[in-house]
Formats: sequence, C-alpha cells, structure tokens
Amino acid sequence: MIIGIIILSVIYVILYQNIIGGCLLASLFVLVLISWWNVRRKTSKLKIEVSLDRKAASRKEEIHLKGILAGIRCLDAAECEVTYQVRYWLMGRKKVIKERFEYSGKESEGFLIPLKFDHCDEVHITVAKIKMRDMTGLFWADKFVKAKAGVLIMPDAYPLGRMSDQSVEAKTLDPYEYDGLKEYRPGDKGSRIHWKLLAGKNLLMVKDTEEEREEKLFIFLSLPERGEAYDDFFTVFFSVSKFFLEQGMPQTIYWGTKEYYLERYQQYEELFGEMFASDFGGNFENREYEGIHIYMRETEPDLIYVETESETNTVDRSGLEQGIFDLELF
Repeated sequence: MIIGIIILSVIYVILYQNIIGGCLLASLFVLVLISWWNVRRKTSKLKIEVSLDRKAASRKEEIHLKGILAGIRCLDAAECEVTYQVRYWLMGRKKVIKERFEYSGKESEGFLIPLKFDHCDEVHITVAKIKMRDMTGLFWADKFVKAKAGVLIMPDAYPLGRMSDQSVEAKTLDPYEYDGLKEYRPGDKGSRIHWKLLAGKNLLMVKDTEEEREEKLFIFLSLPERGEAYDDFFTVFFSVSKFFLEQGMPQTIYWGTKEYYLERYQQYEELFGEMFASDFGGNFENREYEGIHIYMRETEPDLIYVETESETNTVDRSGLEQGIFDLELF
C-alpha cells in the first residue's frame, strides 16, 4: 500500500512537477482501492437468513419478507440491493425483483420488504443475490446466495346467497319422514342427500337407511390449462366447499389422481397446499358417486361450470361474486 502511494506520487511529480498534488492524487487512488477491497471482503463473509411473517395469507393481503444479515459489521450504514425470485408453483410463473435498502451495519439486522400477491398459489421466494456499495459509491460487490421462504396464498370465498336462503327455509319446515326419507338435520351424512327430490321440491332431504355410508359429499375438480383462470376457479370451489362445510357436511374432494377428506375449516390450508403442488389432470365423466363437479371448457374460457346430478350452473368470470351468489345446486 505504501509502495503504491510512492509509485503514484513519483509518476505525478514527474508529469506535473508538483509533489503535494502527487501525494494527494496517490492517496485518493489508494483510498478508492482500499474501499473496493474492503467491500469485497465484507460481502464474501456475508450470510443471510430470510423468513416471512406468516405461512398463509389471502390475496392482496400484505406480508413481509424479512432478511437478517450476519457475518459482517460496518461502521457506517451501507447501501445494499437484494435480488429475489417469486415463483407461483401451480401456475408456473416466475418474476425477478430487485429492492434497495439501507443496512445499518449492526449484526442481526437487514431488510424488511412488504409483499402482496395477486394470485392464489403456493409461492416460493428465493433470495439469489445481495449487493453492497462501497463507501466511495463507485463500486458494488456481489454475494450470490440461495435463501428460501414460502407462503400459501389462499383463494377468495363469496357467499352462496340463494343456497343459504334455501337452507334456512328447509330447516324451518316441520320434520317428517316418508318412503325412507327424512328432513336433513345437522350431523346427517352429506352423501345421503336425495338430490332429485331437492331439485324438484327444493327440500333438503336425506335417505333414512339403517346402515350409514362413511363417505360424505363428493366434489370433483377439473382444472383447465389456463393460468389466468386459476384464481376464479379456486374461488368458486372454495365458496361452494365452505358453504357445505358450514352446513355440517364433510366432503371428499377429488382432483387429478388425488383425494382429500375435509371435515374442519382448519384443514383448508393443508388442502390447498396439496392442490397447488399437484397435477390436476383427471376425467370424472364416469365417476362412481353423485356429487358436485366443478370444471371449465376449452371453448368457453369465461365460464366456470358447477354441475350436480340435477343442476348445471354457469358462473361468468366477469361477474364472479354475483354468479356465486346465484348458484342453485339443489
């Protein structure tokens, strides 16, 4: 370092015949060199841990990506830049984002980035690179990392208004039994619903058999290969499933080659976590059990079908909330 100052000073003196100027210029070059070397040394020792402040969230809900830097200390605050990738697992979409932040230089501090997600999916976040600027502001030093965090983004759910009204009306009728049927009561098996009678007379009745089947309500999902429709498709499913669960009807849900038994609201996070990580290829045209089939057609990308044995409803994606409100599944 001293040799460098001497050499630069001699060169400057020879060219400009100015000893003081030569020493100052040489010192400036050395200062820049020291700053460049120092920031590279610090970033090479840098370690990072990242986390999210929650494991699940709804669409548009703000969550925070927190990064803790370790392994280095700075006397002064340093300007940094973090590069991270956001990947929607089911949709297969990726985007790379860069954010700048001020690092205080203290151990166990770092950055806090607010995030909002537009799509329901299992979202994987990978911090790929940290950059730190040297004290002169002339150089950046990079540290490539691979720190990961994940969050489950849940779909929206809207009320089934017409169905709720029918359910309230059915529960106010006088109980009666005939021909092996009885009025539905909380706790009755969802799979014993008499769909044709409900469709014809608008009454919620169940088959009164001595041997109750273990299976509950069946919901079949056929997801289209249309990434832009995923949010609406899952919103329709979540709204329908949530309505029946609130009526005390557990469900067996089928998609692709998978199935899931749902009986508590707290299971939805696990259910959607499995769904978003699965293949939805499946054909339920020859399904064994009666139930609800939610699907889309390639020729009608703006419509989502909700089909039972007796009813076929269409929900227009342009009026999703109203379409779900108007569903009639009985």
